[in-house]
Amino acid sequence: TLPCDVTLDAPNAHVIVDCTDKHLTEIPGDIPTNATNLTLTINHIAGISPASFYRLDHLVEIDFRCNCVPVRPGPKDNVCTRRLQIEPSSFSKLTYLKSLYLDGNQLLEIPQDLPPSLQLLSLEANNIFSIMKENLTELANLEILYLGQNCYYRNPCNVSFSIEKDAFLNMTNLKLLSLKDNNISAVPTILPPTLTELYLYNNIIAKIQEDDFNNLNRLQVLDLSGNCPRCYNAPFPCTPCENNSPLHIDLNAFDALTELQILRLHSNSLQHVPQRWFKNVNKLKELDLSQNFLAKEIG
Repeated sequence: TLPCDVTLDAPNAHVIVDCTDKHLTEIPGDIPTNATNLTLTINHIAGISPASFYRLDHLVEIDFRCNCVPVRPGPKDNVCTRRLQIEPSSFSKLTYLKSLYLDGNQLLEIPQDLPPSLQLLSLEANNIFSIMKENLTELANLEILYLGQNCYYRNPCNVSFSIEKDAFLNMTNLKLLSLKDNNISAVPTILPPTLTELYLYNNIIAKIQEDDFNNLNRLQVLDLSGNCPRCYNAPFPCTPCENNSPLHIDLNAFDALTELQILRLHSNSLQHVPQRWFKNVNKLKELDLSQNFLAKEIG
């Protein structure tokens, strides 16, 4: 018998199969063929192959998080020493698949042969330290990409996180990109102009250049917090920028962001907030300047 909970969401025509935390070591073979949403989180499944989803042609969402959590953030009583293995073409026949969550599996790279129907891909808390254009070529229809927490104090990588210059060039539908907690030292170049949300917080970016966001005129949310952090009494390992200097933001850096509604500059060691930053940012609704050095500026 299937060790999972099956529920029917009739209004949305969804058949939801939930196998969360069932101590599974392989994907069950008797999943209903009309399943649309499959959750396999917090198990010990070591591999995914094309046979894993055989006859499950109706899947629109697969949640496969935390089957091999990286050692430091993972459970101490059940350390995973063999990263999740994904065989080529494991997902390619799933022509209705829209959302795929593979966070917390010690993956080394972005899986290949993903179906063109995919709109959301989440790969947080893995061991992906390099993003190449060739890894993203199949993902032209992707709208949401989470790549955070692949290289930070709780999941250290001990290498420099690298992003190829035009890695995101072909992602012509991308709306949300998260690269938080990744040891990134500069804003990635050639970001898709379709972006509405960009999360770059808790990296090691010391300087925001004049042209870093110059093509992002649809951007509504920008989070740059925790770059050049204010480390006094920080409850986590904290490395300030050289000489405790603030995040340097060019006076014209935000000029193109005419649709920006939320700007987060929390913990950037800022001492001044130049009015010039906001010259073209006329739709701003939320500005986070907490945990900076702005006492004199406010006074």
